[in-house]
Amino acid sequence: MFRFATVVQRFGLALAVLIALVADGFAQQAPLIGIEPVRVALDQIEAATRRGGLGVRGLTDLSQRLAPLREDLRDKAADLEPRLADFDARLKGLGPAPAKDAPEDPAIAAERARLTQQRAEIDAAIKQVQLLQTRAEQLTVMLAERRRSAYAETLFRRSPSVLDPLFWRDVIAAAPDYAGRVRQFGQDWSNYARERGGAARMASAVVALTGLLVVVLILMRWWRRTAFVARVGARYGKALAALLVFLRRALSMPLAVLVILALLHQFDLIPANFARLTTSLVIGVAIASLARAAATSVLAPDDPARRLVSFDDATAHWLFAHLTWGGRIFGAFIALRALHRTAGAPLAIDDATRMLFAAIVAALLIHLLTGRREADEEEARRIPGMRLLAWIVVAAIAVSLLAGYASFAAFVAGRVVFTVTLIATLHLLLVVTDAVINRTLSAESPGGRKLARQLGIEPRRLGLLGKLTSGIVRALFVLVILALAVGRWEVAAADLFEAIKGVALGVRIGDFTISFGAVFGAIVLFLIVVGLTRLMQRWLEKDVMPHTAFEPSLRLSIVTILGYVGFIVAIVAALGELGIDPQKIALVAGALSVGIGFGLQSIVSNFVSGLILLAERPIRIGDQIVVKGDEGFVRRISVRATEIETFERASVIIPNSELITGVVKNWTHGNTLGRLNIRVSVSYDCDPDRVMEILSACVAENPGVLKEPPPAVQLTEFAASGLVFDVFCIVPNLAERGRIKSAIQVAILRRFRAAGIDMTPAQDVRLIGDNSSPSSLPGRREAARPGDPA
Repeated sequence: MFRFATVVQRFGLALAVLIALVADGFAQQAPLIGIEPVRVALDQIEAATRRGGLGVRGLTDLSQRLAPLREDLRDKAADLEPRLADFDARLKGLGPAPAKDAPEDPAIAAERARLTQQRAEIDAAIKQVQLLQTRAEQLTVMLAERRRSAYAETLFRRSPSVLDPLFWRDVIAAAPDYAGRVRQFGQDWSNYARERGGAARMASAVVALTGLLVVVLILMRWWRRTAFVARVGARYGKALAALLVFLRRALSMPLAVLVILALLHQFDLIPANFARLTTSLVIGVAIASLARAAATSVLAPDDPARRLVSFDDATAHWLFAHLTWGGRIFGAFIALRALHRTAGAPLAIDDATRMLFAAIVAALLIHLLTGRREADEEEARRIPGMRLLAWIVVAAIAVSLLAGYASFAAFVAGRVVFTVTLIATLHLLLVVTDAVINRTLSAESPGGRKLARQLGIEPRRLGLLGKLTSGIVRALFVLVILALAVGRWEVAAADLFEAIKGVALGVRIGDFTISFGAVFGAIVLFLIVVGLTRLMQRWLEKDVMPHTAFEPSLRLSIVTILGYVGFIVAIVAALGELGIDPQKIALVAGALSVGIGFGLQSIVSNFVSGLILLAERPIRIGDQIVVKGDEGFVRRISVRATEIETFERASVIIPNSELITGVVKNWTHGNTLGRLNIRVSVSYDCDPDRVMEILSACVAENPGVLKEPPPAVQLTEFAASGLVFDVFCIVPNLAERGRIKSAIQVAILRRFRAAGIDMTPAQDVRLIGDNSSPSSLPGRREAARPGDPA
């Protein structure tokens, strides 16, 4: 029995050791788990990329396969880095290894060795992950370049000119072949449906579609009977009605097509290789519906009360018809191109389709611009430059068709229709956002005041929150619409700009080359950043700052500093677009600093002084100041100088450096309180107590004088002409000092006359000299007699 227990004990010990070794082996391999499949997938993607021969869709598929691999690598790195930090902390807790001959606890030494080995394995895994991340990033850049190049080749592929008669002869010759391919396409679809679905499934699909049609008709009838749109009014109701119309028009037809295709797929009536055709069909219907929905919701040709733009009925109908037909033509073009790819249409037929689509869109634009000759100049000026831009688009399409670039002409035509549709949609979203925010988060609306009471905040604060929310939502809408408008254009844009840069002549200075394309791009980028900065400044100044508790001077400081920052960012971005490294910019700035210090010293001094004025705010907008004898109100603080308006309504421009280095008297820096001093002179025959009583009463009765601190009346001087009294009082607004002083002096004059107090004591004028006579008055001079002293 004892031997049996010993055997069992030893077997358990061996099993525990074996489990520990296996666990240790798995622990050693754990950091590398998941890395090898990623490496294999990257090898496959790189091999496929380097083989070449892939089109835009193939390269896009590879990019989509690469994205999850990069995400896995990021997750792996995020998992390993904390483990490495944990091992470092544990090793630091054990302390450094002792000297070679120094004794150490074997358990501590073993633990340190184990942690050191595991840390080395984690560190090696992290380095492998970093190498794979670098490789994935390089593949991403390579795929993007290949995709842009492939798309540019497709976009700028040469085709026959639209006026080439031989090309149209080939189109006519290819028409029977094309018709046969389309007929074969239809037969293949019909045969597939009969073979895979059978009569039962086809009948079930028909029944399902019939039931769906009945449901749709019931919903349409309920919608018209409910009449949501007819019951709305005012600004909020108009925006809500436009949104409802947009959603109904934009979603009903695409959803119907999508449901029909889904039913056909469910009954296995559509072949798998028709997926691209069905997808393009849904996209085409969606674009046509979106164009009609945007035109109906914004222009409202049949309901002027719901119209979101200030157009008359004729103009609204005119624009609505052209935008709607443009969307329909574009949607049909997308579906037809998908049919060509699926059925294998000849190249001549495909090129002819592109040419016809571009020509139809160009004709639609020409008809839009020239069809209504009764349009006055006021309508043409509503969107400045839009007519010129439309004619430029027409010219670009015409030149492309004549030069043999049918793909580019079709691209421009489709992008114009889609962009105009998105602009109308963006206008609708901005109007709806503004209406909803003004109704719910505005300090002036009943709903906003009620919400402010429920939240326990001031209505003004709620208004500020509403403006900020409106700005954020609008920015998000603009970004989303911009992303949709750009679409696949980013693939061609980079290659297009590269082609322009390569063709255009450039100027090479040393290792740096400036091309006309880079200069143009830098100018455009600079103008865009400056324009966005100006829009942000205007938004802050008009919408946000009035709802804050900031002083007007602080509001101006924030807006001005934002303008400086935006201007600097625009310059740096433009220089970066030119290919100038920021370090080179720093070197150039350092080299120019000496010249700036001597030649532009005063300008730089004024600029820095202006920044100090905006930051420290010793002088604010509206302050009454005195600078070098000029007194007035501060009206504007700019980069170089400060403008004050004198009491005579004259503008005085003072350099900012004088306001910083010189002596400035600011009457209203701390507050608008001001002291008023009135000096009164009376005869020595008057009773001073009576005079002081009248003066005190006149000051106390004026409502513009503050009671605290109380006014003071003092006998300040025994002048030669009489007693001089000074009246001191405090007025709440220094700007009202002149009016209050005049009113008090008029009251004093009336009281003194009523009390018989003489304010103009008589003066005796005595002329001292030998020739003094009563006739010797000032301003009269007699001729000197001989012997008289000079």
